Amino acid sequence: MQDMDLLLQRLIKHNVKFVIVGGFAAVAYGITLVTQDIDICCLFSTDNLLSLQQALEDLNPVHRMTPQ
Repeated sequence: MQDMDLLLQRLIKHNVKFVIVGGFAAVAYGITLVTQDIDICCLFSTDNLLSLQQALEDLNPVHRMTPQ
């Protein structure tokens, strides 16, 4: 849970426009569900994607939906 908090802090610090979806969002609304990840949706504008890149660059993220 601490890792998720740190991730959210990074996104907020870099002014990334995003919403939390999926299981973690359900937990925030009181659903008793165990989840080990966090799903976010973000605005696909150039500025927002650059902010997202800056927020995560030192974590070496990998996009799961690439052709490779």
